[in-house]
Amino acid sequence: MLRRATAPRAVSGTGPRSVCGAGFRLVSGDGPAPASEAASMRFPEPGPASERAPGPVPESVPGPASARPPEPASRPVPERAFRLALKLLSALVPKVARKPMPVLVRELGPVFGPVLLVAVLAGCTGAPAQGLELKVAGAFGARPTVDFPDGKPAPGLQVDELTTGKGARLEPDDVAVVQYTAHVWDGGRNRLVDSSFTRGAPAAFPVGGLLPGLDRALEGRTVGSRVIAAVPPGDGFGPNPPRGVGPSDELFYVVDILGAHHKGASVEGRAGTLAGVRVSAGARPALQVPAAAPPARFASTVLERGSGPKARPGRLVVTQYAGAVWGSRRVFDTTWTSGLPKAFKLGDGGLIRAWERALTGVPAGSRVLMVVPPAYGYGAPGFPAYGIKGSDTLVFVVDVLAVY
Repeated sequence: MLRRATAPRAVSGTGPRSVCGAGFRLVSGDGPAPASEAASMRFPEPGPASERAPGPVPESVPGPASARPPEPASRPVPERAFRLALKLLSALVPKVARKPMPVLVRELGPVFGPVLLVAVLAGCTGAPAQGLELKVAGAFGARPTVDFPDGKPAPGLQVDELTTGKGARLEPDDVAVVQYTAHVWDGGRNRLVDSSFTRGAPAAFPVGGLLPGLDRALEGRTVGSRVIAAVPPGDGFGPNPPRGVGPSDELFYVVDILGAHHKGASVEGRAGTLAGVRVSAGARPALQVPAAAPPARFASTVLERGSGPKARPGRLVVTQYAGAVWGSRRVFDTTWTSGLPKAFKLGDGGLIRAWERALTGVPAGSRVLMVVPPAYGYGAPGFPAYGIKGSDTLVFVVDVLAVY
């Protein structure tokens, strides 16, 4: 029911990284972010506006939810290319051939690794490596600069990790908070079609519910990593892409993983009351709404105050929540049933008035209880899809897991 995010942890870049068989060479660097970005276009929000969930609107994701494809038999790994290069060198230099592979990797890697990788890549692609160089520059968490080579990428999904983080590992059903850019790689304009930097806040990616190619690229990666992926149509939008992307377009993503929030995450909050409403303590709070008439005015209280960054307009907020109708004492929406956190951006008009007011200024790690009269909720129209009438007062309990 909301959206917003905190400043990313700085992670230093790594040296040149390459993918054998990708048809291009990938080079990371820490160049300055561009002063401006090409005109971009939002990918569509999931579902029509009439089906928006109570409260906040979910952060859009690059592509419709889909079943995760089977894990590929192999993923391009730069070390494999390096080992292949060592085998070639061993065939030419007898002294090298007499040493076991682990020793060669340890002794020669720091000195000859980049040279050997370029040589192998030139052999893999069948063309000079210099002409196939693709450069991604910029610090982790900052807007990247992508310098595309001439021509289109090689067929198939191509993935590499330019920076390896030391944080939590992404698992299915996690919510990954990321900064990202997405280009159409057509060998011409290579235009930017989506970017979290253009949107003004990091995005929340539901791992396992992304484009198939993105799921394969991100699952198993760690927080603090920068991942790049060339995604062919079959692993992207397929025959029904959003406006501005063609059915045969190849996409190129740069994704910085700022955070990971696992299924079932919550605030270990204490019990509390507000206007007669009771909330139990623990990781999964229960709402008890009294039979008395609801109060006429909006009210909120922080049951458990965290110590993290404060929620502000324009920031992404990662939450767990439950909402109930006062009159029927019925829970109409909750994330705790599935355990999957949801993230929303404050201040962009996608939240009900109560959420904006109750959560602004609240630090991450907090649990908030609010009583919401119609004027602070869905107003006279109500929300028929959830059985909410225009006269209904609502109750929400919200865990603020993180702010970005």
